[in-house]
Amino acid sequence: MSPRARILLFIGVFTVFVVGATLAAYAAWHREGVIEVEVSSLNGMGTQASIQVPGAVVPIVLGFMPDVRVCNDPDWREARRYMPMVRSAWRALRDGPDGVWVAVDSRDERVRISKEGQYVLIDVIDGDEHVMVKCPVRTVDAVTDRMARMGRLWI
Repeated sequence: MSPRARILLFIGVFTVFVVGATLAAYAAWHREGVIEVEVSSLNGMGTQASIQVPGAVVPIVLGFMPDVRVCNDPDWREARRYMPMVRSAWRALRDGPDGVWVAVDSRDERVRISKEGQYVLIDVIDGDEHVMVKCPVRTVDAVTDRMARMGRLWI
């Protein structure tokens, strides 16, 4: 094989690898969903921020949480009593129909927590500030599953 053919073969293999890795990352990103946080000022004078994080990152980050330190924390031991109820409530909400779970309206505030499709939505308007959080249901599942393994509560 000539040097030119080897170079072309290397470029071809490298291109296939890069394209394949990109497609795999894109598929994982969309399979797990995207956590979105948007903060904005309603009066147009403040700042605006928008952050998007792949939901696939959450299980990876949770893998670095130390089990022993968390489970030995006195607050965790106190919260442990309520975790089975939290887990059951989450499953019921997750598997239930789409809709608004919490709605609070006052003169200066508006809060909505709902489920739409495979996302939990939190929408808050407080005075001149607006915060919107969109979290995939699979991400909440990952967090509750990790908590279950840490406390060995719901396995």
